[in-house]
Amino acid sequence: MNSIIVSGVHPSSVAGEFSIHSLNNAYRKTPAGDVFIAARSKVNPAKQNNPIHLLNDAYLARILPYELVKKYTNPNLLSKINECNPNISQLLKQVHVCPTHCRSNISNGIFPHFVTTRKAAHLIMKNSKSSFGKEDYSTISKAALLHDVGKAYIPKTILEKKGALDTHERNVIDMHSRLGYEILKTAGVEEPVLSLVRDHHYYSRNNPELLQILEVADIWSALKEKRSYKPAFSDSDALKILYERSAKGDFDVKHVDALARGTKACM
Repeated sequence: MNSIIVSGVHPSSVAGEFSIHSLNNAYRKTPAGDVFIAARSKVNPAKQNNPIHLLNDAYLARILPYELVKKYTNPNLLSKINECNPNISQLLKQVHVCPTHCRSNISNGIFPHFVTTRKAAHLIMKNSKSSFGKEDYSTISKAALLHDVGKAYIPKTILEKKGALDTHERNVIDMHSRLGYEILKTAGVEEPVLSLVRDHHYYSRNNPELLQILEVADIWSALKEKRSYKPAFSDSDALKILYERSAKGDFDVKHVDALARGTKACM
């Protein structure tokens, strides 16, 4: 296969940013229609000189999910995004956080949450009484993998705190969905994904269906994982909490029912 070059930079010349071996394998496996060679972006400088942009997000979500997350949390990319979008610094200033201190927070330890959230969302959709098309699955896949990228700016002392968060710390961590929206908007991610990332903590049974599915999947994934401040919950305990949340109106119970059917089938 001929060398693929973006903005004059061959992937092998960008050492340390991405897994070049993974990218080369992906180039060989990717259908021609899923690979695009982009010129230097006229709208978004944050996309310049980044070989991962050779592969579209839908393909990365299916084949290289960790690379999709790293694509939008790479420190060099975030530096360019900060230059393009002053909203990020302004949001962090509101909660007294310096953006230059927090860009390496998306580590291998947090990656599984993105993948298990996507898996849970697909499980809900496949066991739902509603019908979903290919585009719905693509949108939810990308949103599930990217919903917490704003945590790249949340200090580790807050993300990994073992005890309860105080009011200030809660205000800081609550900012991550808006920060993720700003990051992805600046990087040119499409609107359906942006709205899911921005609103995934605005719980209501009146929310769009895909948003409710992402919310349920996100909570399920977090409950099932061991964190510094809690143990991993069992399936039954996690479902009990989700049913309690649905009873309060956070989301429609049908999505919890679909997850319960899916998890039972997987046991």
